[in-house]
Amino acid sequence: MFFLQKLKKRRIIKILHKKGMITLLGDVIKKLRKDRHMTQEQLGTLLGVKKAAVQKYESGTVKNLKQDTIQKLADAFGMSVGMFMALANEGQIRKEVQLIEEIQLHFGKEAVELLSDFTELSQEGKEKVLRYAKDMFLIQGVENDFIHFEPVEKQEVFVVKKQKV
Repeated sequence: MFFLQKLKKRRIIKILHKKGMITLLGDVIKKLRKDRHMTQEQLGTLLGVKKAAVQKYESGTVKNLKQDTIQKLADAFGMSVGMFMALANEGQIRKEVQLIEEIQLHFGKEAVELLSDFTELSQEGKEKVLRYAKDMFLIQGVENDFIHFEPVEKQEVFVVKKQKV
């Protein structure tokens, strides 16, 4: 059971990472650069790129770094590619745990499980769940509030907003 819960949590993180809500490698690059008292310009010079490219790496704008860029980054920080990627994975694990703990703290364990299950549904299944949730809000008599489900990025995630009617 623990393995299944861990697997579901990793799926949630994967989705959030895809949507750019979590930047991992960029955080590692920035931390290593700052730990070595380097500017973005200095790192860019070592990598053979401009400051703007380093900014994009750190912000997570560039999603998939080329293998030679990863090698240059590892060299610039004085470590092997394996060590560099291990640091990125360590950061990912810490962020995953932190995000899941935040969701659980604010919304309870059931929210983590519900979100995980929701991500596994087809688009039709997601729409049915959201319609059901909207109906439940209305049945419970949300005092003159109108619940509006707003799709975010191709209707994969929905934001619930309460609006006064």
